[in-house]
Amino acid sequence: MIDFKKIENICAIVLVVAFFLPWVSFGGMISFAGYQIPNALEGANQLLAIGSESGEVASNPEIYLVYLVPLLAVGVLATDYLKSDEKVAHYVAIAAGAFPLLGFLYVVIDNGIEGLAIGIYLTVVAAIVMLLATFGVIKRPE
Repeated sequence: MIDFKKIENICAIVLVVAFFLPWVSFGGMISFAGYQIPNALEGANQLLAIGSESGEVASNPEIYLVYLVPLLAVGVLATDYLKSDEKVAHYVAIAAGAFPLLGFLYVVIDNGIEGLAIGIYLTVVAAIVMLLATFGVIKRPE
């Protein structure tokens, strides 16, 4: 059984839920959840290719790495459910916390924070709390 009092598990659930909330919003009219971002960027690239002289579509395969956010979060829950080795659970929790945080920093450095929505902010907060809990800075009350 999954221990829902464990901070890492709560953060993993928040990461999965936040993946389905808006991550990017344009003027409040158009927004994209985390799972929609790769398809939205491919569509935008195709529209840009139609208007360009060469007609070539720019390829961004690294954008599909966004799907690692919920997969790593599910990995945290799975290691707890399966009562895996503590070292394995520790490393999976570090990866689940560090990956979205590094991705967010990459996007902010590259594009700024304009247009980011609630889902990405929840993802970042959950990732930070997960890392703090994994390293023992935050502990649940007994």
